[in-house]
Amino acid sequence: MSHIHLDRNEYFFQHHPKIIEIFSNFNILDISCYASLQEQGYLLKEIAKNSNLSNLDQITLFHGAEDALIKILTWLRKDRQTILMEDFSWNNYEFIINSLGYQKIKIPNSFTQKDIEVNQQIFIKELTNISEAVVLLTVPNNPTGYHASIDNLLELIARFPQHIFILDLVYSDLFSSQYHSFYTSNNVISIGSFSKLFGMPGLRVGYAVGTVPHAFKLKLGIQRHNVRACLNALEIKHWYLSNRKEMLTYAAKFAEKTFKHLNVFHSSAPFILIEILEAKINQNIFQEAEQLSCVKPKYFNHNGKSYIRFGLGPKEICEKIEIYLGCFK
Repeated sequence: MSHIHLDRNEYFFQHHPKIIEIFSNFNILDISCYASLQEQGYLLKEIAKNSNLSNLDQITLFHGAEDALIKILTWLRKDRQTILMEDFSWNNYEFIINSLGYQKIKIPNSFTQKDIEVNQQIFIKELTNISEAVVLLTVPNNPTGYHASIDNLLELIARFPQHIFILDLVYSDLFSSQYHSFYTSNNVISIGSFSKLFGMPGLRVGYAVGTVPHAFKLKLGIQRHNVRACLNALEIKHWYLSNRKEMLTYAAKFAEKTFKHLNVFHSSAPFILIEILEAKINQNIFQEAEQLSCVKPKYFNHNGKSYIRFGLGPKEICEKIEIYLGCFK
């Protein structure tokens, strides 16, 4: 029996009929034409409306959030040499940063029984000692699922205007009013996409809110049916927000459970991080758990500790994760 791989935060809910309709009525001519600037303009207006923005120039479309991040970091590299980032963060950040030649400063994380957060004291000290750095943060964090305090972040952004804060919001409810203050801060670039919240990673539609070079504005742009799918998704975003809420409910339930050799951390994202507490645990148990549940998590090590991480989904997916974790009771 094949396994469901839950290591890449892909989407396992049924899509809304308005999205399915776009692709079931696919016109072959759409792959032969660019989306018009007018069609891209419609998408920018809808993103702006949902983000409470009046200035369309603040929003720039990209071919996915990763494309946005790489281009923005490349552009900032000409004036800035240093990046501050959490020690425990997406491993691809480090690959990008190293390849661009940045000096990297990792802020250590503070561990409690159920949360992994950035060490605020060291974070402030580094922000104070360094001039004109780039600060790269995921809100909520990947892979820990920890959601930093918005008020604390806004305070740091205002206190250190010399730094550029890049906030990767792809795992958040992008259009929640709690993020609107980020969009109006001069030293913040927020990155969003249609991959995580709307479950459409294959569309490769991302965007940034903030000041970036005008050269990044897409002229040839995104495929026409992708633009239409994004427009429809924004129109029925509450459908996708309800799916996200379901995943967060499961994340909270998993964190409440007790396992003999595992610790499930709290998560404000549609995935859960689990620490393997016993280093000498019989490795066969992981294979047995996969065979029983038919799901496969991501396995990795960080700072001498072993972890697994599951992307979440609807009830049938989370029930399989529960079977996997049940092997450790």
